[in-house]
Amino acid sequence: MDIVAPLWTDIDNSDFYFQEFSGVRVLQRATNDIRQYFPQTNFTADSVFVCTWDNVRYYNTSAENSSFQVLLISGSGLSFIVFNYGNIPQTEHTAVAGYDTIDSTSYYTIPVSNITNLTHSTNVNVMGRWAFRVDTLPTNIGLFYPTGSSVSQNPCQSNASSSALHLQYPFLYFGRKYQNIYVNNNGHLTFDEPFYERLPKAFPANSTRDIIAPLWAMFDCSVTGRISYRLVTQGRILDRARNDVQQYFPQFGFSVHTVLIATWDRVPYVNNSLTESSFQVVLVICRTLSFVIMNYGNISSTYQSFQAGYDTINSTNYFSIPVPDENKLSNSSNVNVTGRWVFRVDGGPEEGIFYPYGGVEDEKNPQSDDGSSPLIPLRQPFVYFGHVYDKIFVNNNGDLTFDESFDQWYPSYFPACSTRDIIAPLWTDINNSRKGTISSRQVSDGPLLNRASRDINQYFPNLNFSASWVFIATWDKVPYYGNREAESTFQVVLVSGKNLSFTLMHYDYITPTYGVESGYDTICSTNFFLIPVSDITNLSYTSNVDVMGRWVFRVDNSSERNGIYVC
Repeated sequence: MDIVAPLWTDIDNSDFYFQEFSGVRVLQRATNDIRQYFPQTNFTADSVFVCTWDNVRYYNTSAENSSFQVLLISGSGLSFIVFNYGNIPQTEHTAVAGYDTIDSTSYYTIPVSNITNLTHSTNVNVMGRWAFRVDTLPTNIGLFYPTGSSVSQNPCQSNASSSALHLQYPFLYFGRKYQNIYVNNNGHLTFDEPFYERLPKAFPANSTRDIIAPLWAMFDCSVTGRISYRLVTQGRILDRARNDVQQYFPQFGFSVHTVLIATWDRVPYVNNSLTESSFQVVLVICRTLSFVIMNYGNISSTYQSFQAGYDTINSTNYFSIPVPDENKLSNSSNVNVTGRWVFRVDGGPEEGIFYPYGGVEDEKNPQSDDGSSPLIPLRQPFVYFGHVYDKIFVNNNGDLTFDESFDQWYPSYFPACSTRDIIAPLWTDINNSRKGTISSRQVSDGPLLNRASRDINQYFPNLNFSASWVFIATWDKVPYYGNREAESTFQVVLVSGKNLSFTLMHYDYITPTYGVESGYDTICSTNFFLIPVSDITNLSYTSNVDVMGRWVFRVDNSSERNGIYVC
């Protein structure tokens, strides 16, 4: 929900007034105010909406009445909100002032310790007034991801933990899969059970526990501060996480399925209530890749020991952030962003499974049911079981064809003995008319050719293969027809060089559906292969090259065929 809240609290049934103004005097006053606070905008108001809560009373209290106001001002393609505060008495109810957006991609809470101070606070040098531009996302949204709400807050006591947070998609942590996570008050995450050890152990600890510790120290939020968490499985936060990780790991292609955000907000150390430390850990969960982002705000010094980093069972993998003092965390980084550390922690193949996708070099398919890409001329011919093709079509329903586009939504089971050559990583009834992205790119130079050559030579070591062309088609979070909530991500890669041709099929998270075919087929089914899974959700966990989620085939001729069928 998008919301603008000059003072959100429990107010009794009281009168409040609202009106939209378009008269010259009000518009001129609003124009002058906004130009004063935002002089670079050259703003002219054409609409002012005013809502006033005048002498309203809090529910079930005898406190004085409150008066406040919000203005929504728009014009010149820009939008602003202005909060005005008169008398604001204290209330025993929870109260918040600011604004928030869907998925909290942009939000602001007016930083007052007591709501009575709203009357004497400002961000525009006018006491009791706050003004914000709200038409676009801010260019700098800061390090911290949006924090959790009060319903996702840890118990406010020392040495406590959250309940088990169940993940819809497992978190891969150096080869182990976890579906439950605990946010522990002493500054760390654990998986199998909560962890109450207050005294931090230096990494490598050689323990029997996997642990992620943005700042393991002795904290006590029973006095002040807040520890919260949130699990996000859709929306803009996933896009933000993907953009952040791709910035630091540009060699990977991936789709983010879940983001877990755990935040320690202004928490003090034990027996030192005057200290305040703010930090955050973000788990970015893909199917075959996992990343950890650690964000540091103000970190107070303490005479107590501390540990920041991560460790695994028997310390087979670990990292300790190299700072001499905990307050130096705010000024340190391994990604050239002060206060941020980012790590890949899945323990999978060095380059991941998916080839890169989602960049500006990708050509996107139209968003339509049963649609297709336009004809794509190939930069180099692709040999497919004796046929040489110089064009290709990426069809929305999960397949590639060569002579013409193909809109058939129900799969023909292989061997189909048809008149069509087809490569089908996941042929089923896909409908990306409202969400999901289908894209493709061609590469004929650069490091991706080296990567393709290494992959093919690993699986076919006797060929001494050198790639000269790569074609990548990716279906990213596409839903099925009649099931908008489904999201499947998969990819097919064509690789050629010296008249040799190969196909790689990659599978991220695949949601269940009926009527599916995965494999390839040729004219008259002289060569075909059907990936042998009884449940398509298992595509992500199967392989013919011992790399989970990857299937690889040589497809240039019929000398190494997987299926033979006589029409």
